[in-house]
Amino acid sequence: EESYCLWPGQDDYTEAYLEREAKMREMLNVSWDDFVILIPHHVAFLWETRNILQALAHVDLPLTVVIRVDPRTTRRHYPEREIVLQTYGEEIRRLRRVVIDERIGVGLLLQLADLVISPFAGTTTERAALCRKPTIICQAMGQEGSRGEFLYWEPRPEKIPQIVQSWNENGWLSRARLARIIQGLLGATAHSSVTGEATVSDIEAFISQGLGTDPMPDLL
Repeated sequence: EESYCLWPGQDDYTEAYLEREAKMREMLNVSWDDFVILIPHHVAFLWETRNILQALAHVDLPLTVVIRVDPRTTRRHYPEREIVLQTYGEEIRRLRRVVIDERIGVGLLLQLADLVISPFAGTTTERAALCRKPTIICQAMGQEGSRGEFLYWEPRPEKIPQIVQSWNENGWLSRARLARIIQGLLGATAHSSVTGEATVSDIEAFISQGLGTDPMPDLL
């Protein structure tokens, strides 16, 4: 968020996200205050995904899990969406809410998510780290430990609840979203046009209050 606000250039990924966030949340039926975990699915990593879902059932947070599938992927005449439903039906039923999405690009979804948990390493996890998104790669026989500021490898799915709880308690998963920061800046700017000045406390107040409830779609 700080990098985006301070950098004078243009990031097409971030700009596309800001333009589409409100529409994406509407499509997924996800509120602005939901805690969203993204799992990018791959048919070659069924064991990992099943165990990630089992682990998330033990996380003491009201989660919305978004499983991203590719509508072009088919195995034995089953589309990937059907593979997910058939393979993880029991694990999905144990969770508070699961959305299987094949309409929104993963590059946009990872920016919407509060946390990315991937069963494999790839371009999605690389992009998530570049977007400063907390990311866990849970791949069997994979690496273990931190790789940079936002990327963590953990090959044992049973460790995921402990990691998520620890990150949440340390405040790493509760940072203000970029859309709300920008909304706060706009609100403080409007306020300063009336009062003649905008202080840091003004900006913080607008961000924490959210100018009421949800950021307005026309501001994105």
